Amino acid sequence: MNPSRFADKHALNVDGIAARLSAALLTDPQVRECAVLPRQESGGHSLVAYVVATGPVTLEGARALADRQGVSARELVAVVPLTRLPRDGGGQLDMARLQRMPLLDET
Repeated sequence: MNPSRFADKHALNVDGIAARLSAALLTDPQVRECAVLPRQESGGHSLVAYVVATGPVTLEGARALADRQGVSARELVAVVPLTRLPRDGGGQLDMARLQRMPLLDET
């Protein structure tokens, strides 16, 4: 198999999972906005949820919500609470800025 085709298929799969996770999180009445994006880790790709909510949204809670909706959340490694999602000058989601944000350990 051509390695670039495999990488493209994997990227599409990750993007599809991220979209389903985002849709699942948006069913929570506390979640006003969210973006779930892939993040390169030493062991491969993982997913991070960036969430604007009126109350706390934990990693455990996000995984449970996704699970109740039949969405796999195995790759979800963090939930980052934000007061707003960053936008570029054209009003589009600034994904590069989100992906540069540090992840804090949940304790």
